[in-house]
Amino acid sequence: MSERLKLYFRRNPLFRLNFSENLLPEPVFDIVVLPAELFISSTYDTPKTSVTAFIAYGGRRYIRKAFIAGCSDYLKEPWDAEELECRVLKAVEKKEEAFLFPWGKLELKSMAISCPEDLSGTAKKIRLSYQEYKILLTLMHNRGQAVSRDVLYYTIWGKPAPVSSRVVDVHVSALRKKLNCIAPAGKAWITAVRGIGYLI
Repeated sequence: MSERLKLYFRRNPLFRLNFSENLLPEPVFDIVVLPAELFISSTYDTPKTSVTAFIAYGGRRYIRKAFIAGCSDYLKEPWDAEELECRVLKAVEKKEEAFLFPWGKLELKSMAISCPEDLSGTAKKIRLSYQEYKILLTLMHNRGQAVSRDVLYYTIWGKPAPVSSRVVDVHVSALRKKLNCIAPAGKAWITAVRGIGYLI
């Protein structure tokens, strides 16, 4: 497995992999991937000081115990390097609120959104309202999946949306205009999904 992972990740400069057959007393890596049986065993003390995420892998029977023990994500067998890459990127995004796209990285922090200089030659930063920030964060964390208007409304105000409310649509419209100022030309951002809500 380690040889297959090395071949796969060699093409991606974002990753630097280390493999060990023995557990290290204090992990010095951002993300640790290890067998579920080992993760949930009473002999393994899981220090979380410098680790962004623990990803356990194994059979279906260990899923519940692994999450109770504190793992961040679980790879159910059989899995491959591509699935691991997706889980790792998701863990990084949740930690940094930095979202990776084919054209570059988007950073979302403190109700501000920015693209780094290497994207267009000039750094761009735009302030968001609280509502825009919550909508964008929710859509980013569910990238590729449609999020209903009701969920977006509840995320902002913590209560169900009134019948026929269009307030979410108004905030999404304003958010789209701001995103268009920093997105590469022609890149689609927030897409409306008929009868459901929105997705990125």
